[in-house]
Amino acid sequence: MAADAAIFLTFYQCKELIMNKVMISVVATVVMASSQSVMADAAGDFAAGCFACHSPATAAAVGAPGMGDKAAWAPRIAKGMDALYATAINGSPTNPLMMPRGGTALSDDALKAVVDYMVEQSK
Repeated sequence: MAADAAIFLTFYQCKELIMNKVMISVVATVVMASSQSVMADAAGDFAAGCFACHSPATAAAVGAPGMGDKAAWAPRIAKGMDALYATAINGSPTNPLMMPRGGTALSDDALKAVVDYMVEQSK
């Protein structure tokens, strides 16, 4: 009887170890998927709200840096991400066409993700 209890306990402990490893794997997968989801959301938000002014075809006409235009983005990136975030959230003090939030209803975090996405595509 005592031997059976020892075997059960060992089995139970093994089961717990396996479940802990499974949980760690699940958490790691969720974190990675969440990161990829944020980038996918940023790309979608860019396409829906920012592309009209920041597309390579229209950017020069409205005085905006075009997506992927390294020369146009370099001086803006040099000012730092906080300055880019502030322009996205508050609008541009030098370009009235860059309205606060780009004229969208995106949250601060969503706008920051879009800025991160645009900068990544323009380095």
